[in-house]
Amino acid sequence: MRIALEPRELADAPPHRPVERADAPALGRLMLAAYRGTVDDEGETLEDAVAEVGQLLDGSHGPFLYDASFVTEDEDGPIGSSLVAIRESVPLLCYLVVHPRAHRRGVGSQLIARTGNALAAAGHPELDLFVTEANEPAVGLYRKLGFRLVERVEGP
Repeated sequence: MRIALEPRELADAPPHRPVERADAPALGRLMLAAYRGTVDDEGETLEDAVAEVGQLLDGSHGPFLYDASFVTEDEDGPIGSSLVAIRESVPLLCYLVVHPRAHRRGVGSQLIARTGNALAAAGHPELDLFVTEANEPAVGLYRKLGFRLVERVEGP
């Protein structure tokens, strides 16, 4: 899916900050919590999730964009994160993860808005993402925010 980037208003939301390399363990735990029991749950372990985040931050999906990737926190720790890298010269939202305790609170929408604003300010006209079609809540959110299907990719 793809969206043309334009500045978006940011509503009041829990505190956020740019992602740092040291966030990998906490973001791995967040990713595991976000995917557990969903269509995207492949039985990963905590070690798998932490390694995936670490590899992404180290450039496994292309140059990681720390200035356009954010973590949202509440009093109990991270509740959401947007993780963006450059793939084939276009920013790719590699992961948007929201902890189940924060579902339906606008965390994902605000993270996408912050990421999009940062990318637009850096001169990027578009943002891409991949999403599992069976992940209806995610597909619905992305469509609501203006993402459009540009290509269907068949999995293994």
